[in-house]
Amino acid sequence: PKPRFTSPKPMSRQDPYWQNWVKEVREVMCGVVSHRLTPSTNPRDPRAYLTVQIFGIPFRALLDSGASATLMNDQGWAKISSLGCCLEPSSTSNVVLADGNSQAISGSAIIPIQHKSDIRLSKILIVPKLKDQLILGADWWKAMGLIVDLKNQSYNLAEEIAAVSPEPAIIGHSSLTNSQTKRLDDLIHSYRTKAGQKLGCALKVEHRIDTGDHQPIKQRYYPVSPAIQKIMSDELDKMLAEDVVEPSSSPWSSPVVLVKKKEGDFRFCVDFRQINKITKKHAYPLPYISAILDRLRNGKYLTSLDVKSAFWQVRLEKGSREKTAFTVPHRGLFQFKRLPFGLHNSGATWQRLIDSILGPTLEPFVFCYLDDVILVTQTFEEHMKILDEVLKRLHEAGITLSWDKCHFCRSELRYLGHIVNENGLSVDPQKVEAILQFPTPQTVRQVRRFAGLASWYRRFMPNFAQVMSPITQLLRKNKKFEWGEEQERAFRQVQNMLVSAPLLSCPDFARPFRLLTDASKSGLGAILAQVFEEGEKPIAYASRSLTKDEQKFTTSEIECLGVLWAIKKFRPYIEESKFEVITDHSALRWLHNLKDPSGRLGRWAIQLQGYDFTVTHRPGKQHEAADALSRASEAVNAVEIRETPNDKWYLNLREKVLANPSDYPLWKVD
Repeated sequence: PKPRFTSPKPMSRQDPYWQNWVKEVREVMCGVVSHRLTPSTNPRDPRAYLTVQIFGIPFRALLDSGASATLMNDQGWAKISSLGCCLEPSSTSNVVLADGNSQAISGSAIIPIQHKSDIRLSKILIVPKLKDQLILGADWWKAMGLIVDLKNQSYNLAEEIAAVSPEPAIIGHSSLTNSQTKRLDDLIHSYRTKAGQKLGCALKVEHRIDTGDHQPIKQRYYPVSPAIQKIMSDELDKMLAEDVVEPSSSPWSSPVVLVKKKEGDFRFCVDFRQINKITKKHAYPLPYISAILDRLRNGKYLTSLDVKSAFWQVRLEKGSREKTAFTVPHRGLFQFKRLPFGLHNSGATWQRLIDSILGPTLEPFVFCYLDDVILVTQTFEEHMKILDEVLKRLHEAGITLSWDKCHFCRSELRYLGHIVNENGLSVDPQKVEAILQFPTPQTVRQVRRFAGLASWYRRFMPNFAQVMSPITQLLRKNKKFEWGEEQERAFRQVQNMLVSAPLLSCPDFARPFRLLTDASKSGLGAILAQVFEEGEKPIAYASRSLTKDEQKFTTSEIECLGVLWAIKKFRPYIEESKFEVITDHSALRWLHNLKDPSGRLGRWAIQLQGYDFTVTHRPGKQHEAADALSRASEAVNAVEIRETPNDKWYLNLREKVLANPSDYPLWKVD
């Protein structure tokens, strides 16, 4: 059937989308700052507009709640097709517009639409004779969680409202009626009341630590300051209260380290590296992520569940408890009754437990990869039935959830590095965000870095030398640095090539992963990659700048931070599998064998003890791709200009200020 588009008019208050969002929003809007819509160029035009960017090109887009898809005309497509975007055949040949006329669709494309710092890969239909260059339809509204107030010419995003809401939002699906929302709320409330606040304890599976006939390993505890000792003692009291640990008389002993979390509090960690070295690995298989993703397509109603401190809900076999013993200064020796973090085989045991609870009988609708549980159905009634059964089984098995982190009955979810919705699977925008937000080079040095990043994957980009020519010309000796339209067009085109097929690949979970990391004094960069027959291909990119405190770290600490951050960033891909970390800092090869894990490096090493990876040194000249991402923030944080500025307005003003500084009190030339 042909998609039909109603006239772009103010959203009706009877519209289900409006009702489902606004009703819940009004109670919490007092804590949210609204954003202004883009003013119309015609004072008589009452329609809503929003300024977005596509590959750095600004578009004044019409917000149309009546359009079921996002549309672009031939003028808009001409702007981005010059960057190398390809048009794909569309499943529909034409659309019926508000005036009743049918217009042809010339094709479709998936492009990154950026609003502020949020980037969404969106499917657009190209309708050449469309009046507006870009119309953002209901599909984009839903993906962004957009709530428009036409009366006040403002808008809000759902995630901003959720941040000030005291209760978890369960209204993520735009088509839920008031009665459906109430049924969902009642179901969640009933199981949440049954579970209470106490940490659960699974009844079906116990974890065993098989060290063969190896003699007990006893290690000295690490000396700590009185302040850290107090925190350590408080954390011990919490674990005793939750029945996670108990006093011990074990001949085994491992040291304790406190790891500071983002929120400012501490995680109690035990250094189990020596225990892991002698532990026999379990053979229980993890499910293939690719097989799960293939079966998530076409799900209209989606729910993801977050298990509260999952490992702590698994009992330790009594004979294995003594091997987890640890010493707390001035408190004595204790051992775990539940599965602690950092032990080998923890993931396999949890997978065995969750499989035994939910099992294959629910598999067409429920999928579990470690503690990531997702429910997918076509209808609301079916979803309620399956959700009730899943919550019932988890409750009977003694498993409790972190309710505030669960997402119920959504139309779209992020799962295992992908965006899942009724249209199928799409690339998580976070995979390409580091490339799309790479700043425009402003110096020869920054041009050289970007060229190094692009050149690493040049064999997958057709006509690479020709496309890059306007940029590489700036690297010639005695060449005046002038970044014009030609260079900007080439820059955007290379960005598009870096985040598009055939270069950016879908992960093959039957192959090992490579994690290329780099760190500089300004930022961190990482590329998740795999080796195929054609060579090494990127799966995802990531980068971030360093905080002021992190900039004070030593070189070794910054490089180690880069590895830790990258592993956590790409955890859904590499967890419970062997992978390779490639870095240009050779000192990191001793990370696994750090003998005294005190201090910052020690705490980080302990956080990595649950991952199975090797560290390979790659010289800097062969590591340009990750290096460029780690230094991308330099162009934003501190622009380095070594060449003479070529802006005539600036040079003229500079001469005037130097000649008559009293005439320009607001200007100063250093």
